Amino acid sequence: MRPPDSRSAVPDTITVVIPVYRADVALSDLVDQLVSLEPQPSELPFELCEVLLVFDGGSDEVADLVRDLARRHSIVRAIWLTRNFGQHAATFAGMQQATGRWIVTMD
Repeated sequence: MRPPDSRSAVPDTITVVIPVYRADVALSDLVDQLVSLEPQPSELPFELCEVLLVFDGGSDEVADLVRDLARRHSIVRAIWLTRNFGQHAATFAGMQQATGRWIVTMD
């Protein structure tokens, strides 16, 4: 049995979950690079459907950055935790909200 032709296959959707406690310019650069990804023609075609920024407490400046990134990019969504629960809890909260078929976590 031959595998399906990847050129006609519907791409799998991917959600990227990023827990955010402290952030700097790197977060903005990372999100900008992620949203510029194009669907990839490959054996396993994929497309990025959303980037979830899980705000796990922190400074007002970081909260403002998360809001700004969500405003600038239609596929970026902010998830707000009520306080700092830690990296693992923030990652799991993002995974619970993910709509993509696959989840990639970045920290």
